[in-house]
Amino acid sequence: MNLSLLDKAFFLKKTQFFGSLDLDLLLILAEKAEPLSFKKDETIFSAQSETHRMYLIVDGEVLVELQKDSPFLLRRGECFGDEALFSQRIHRYRAYCQCNTLLLVLLRSHILSLIEQSPTFACSLLEMYTDKIPFRHRVQPKAS
Repeated sequence: MNLSLLDKAFFLKKTQFFGSLDLDLLLILAEKAEPLSFKKDETIFSAQSETHRMYLIVDGEVLVELQKDSPFLLRRGECFGDEALFSQRIHRYRAYCQCNTLLLVLLRSHILSLIEQSPTFACSLLEMYTDKIPFRHRVQPKAS
């Protein structure tokens, strides 16, 4: 699926993570965001792998597995890997596709560059992190 710059910007605007940003900042981010496609059951990353990317689900579903018996199902508009934005930690979980999935990927360097350019963006990120991230609601996957 081809996504234009505007498609990516409008998608980012609909996400919890970037919804409060102005269009000019969204366009800068959208220009940097790379689409990645994955097939059903394909692993996006494994636990203990290095973090330097943030992923946003454009289409499809991703299972995030902290433990084998309790994966969380993420859907369109949700993000994961955001721990990569501000730390050098390794992933503590595995992420894999429940079905064919399209993601937008942002590198830590993209986010840090935008923080340097825009104090508004930095404040938006801090506000979002303090208000929303610790209490994300997760939906358990349906049994197959």
